[in-house]
Amino acid sequence: MGRRSEHRSPRQATLKTDRHARRTDSLHATAVGPERLSGRSSVEPATVFRDHGTNDATAGLLRRRSRVRVPSLPLRSACKQSVSLFLNLAERFPDGAGMGQTPASTTLQAMTLSASDESELNALLASLLKGRPPALSPGEGDEALQQHKLLAAAIHRASGLAAYGSESETDGWVRFVTEHFPEGKNDSADARRLFGDWRTSLLKKGTPGPRVLVTHGQSSTHWISDDQGRLCINLEDMWGDFEHAAAHFVESLKVNEGRRKVVLDRWRLQAWDAVRFSALAGATVIESAHAVTAGRPPPADDSTK
Repeated sequence: MGRRSEHRSPRQATLKTDRHARRTDSLHATAVGPERLSGRSSVEPATVFRDHGTNDATAGLLRRRSRVRVPSLPLRSACKQSVSLFLNLAERFPDGAGMGQTPASTTLQAMTLSASDESELNALLASLLKGRPPALSPGEGDEALQQHKLLAAAIHRASGLAAYGSESETDGWVRFVTEHFPEGKNDSADARRLFGDWRTSLLKKGTPGPRVLVTHGQSSTHWISDDQGRLCINLEDMWGDFEHAAAHFVESLKVNEGRRKVVLDRWRLQAWDAVRFSALAGATVIESAHAVTAGRPPPADDSTK
């Protein structure tokens, strides 16, 4: 091939000069934000830089080399879904509490927690954990089975207090377990299994379901599956897990004023009183005893008590 001619056309010389001008005048380049995305299926990529020191031809080259790619429609849709999910979580948990982790420092929030609310939260925790049985001997299997039923009922009560209005009993139970039980014992699949084969089966049939085993005094078996895939629940360890969950639940209420009000209002309606019961035959009292009845909820403003 022959030697390439060194002769340049006037247009080539102009482009070379323009390239040199663009390099030397790069300090004049200013950033320009991407254009607002429209709902159209195709969007022209936006120019990132505009050079004030070049002519139209050079500016065209610069725009072609300095464009950024606009995300595709599927990617933009995924981003919108992620933002929507984040906003929903932020609305549901405004203080970061209740998402399966210990609430953040309560120093600021504690300043807004009234003495009456703090007293009621302590009373709520005590009422949730009331009734833990003393240690049972290996031969007290029947009593241990009854205590499993009472513990399942206590956890069900706590999950009901923590429930959101639109939740089913199952979903409320699962959310309580996954958000408040200790790490490693808060899997949603395990929570659903416990709702059906521990809580429901024990309370309605008097026995655990086919996917759960119950025991007492054997800590090494707790929350471990056997060779048939049945999850073993040890009474004493399950009480320990529930104590952890109840304390975590109450702590989350301290930093979430809206949920605190809802839960305390529900709990006040569960109050009970011991009253005198008298059976009458005409004007004659034939028997008198004490009985339990639903108590009246305290007034809305009980700060003077």
